[in-house]
Amino acid sequence: MISINDAKEKLFFENFFESETPRIEKKWNYKENDGYEKLHHSIAQNISCILSTNNGLKVQDYLNKKLIFLDFGIPDILSLYQENNIEISQIEKCIIHAIGFFEPRISDVNVKFQKLNNKPYIQINGKLSLDKQTYIEIAFQNIDSV
Repeated sequence: MISINDAKEKLFFENFFESETPRIEKKWNYKENDGYEKLHHSIAQNISCILSTNNGLKVQDYLNKKLIFLDFGIPDILSLYQENNIEISQIEKCIIHAIGFFEPRISDVNVKFQKLNNKPYIQINGKLSLDKQTYIEIAFQNIDSV
């Protein structure tokens, strides 16, 4: 049986979308590339799965651990945040640690976690490598906060 907190967490982390048009770092027209939209959707789905899966680890153990695939997900940071038992910097570090391991298509991940209109807001930025010389900057944010 799913608790109310689990349901809220699932809704909060379930939907991520691109928050801005990617900034192209080399000459590459993503609108002409049919695969970009599918790739972006795949990454957004994977981020949603990662962030909505509670792996049962404690935050400090998680941050100090070399992850393996059995550690999929993140600690229950949303509950800790609601109870004021975690610092925002730890939340951001957990998300960066998870994406760095479980979503290798994104590099240089940066996360901003804050309260916006009394709701948690997450902005995730990173670089998506298209080939050895070309990358685009992409950004995601949770839908519930907008």
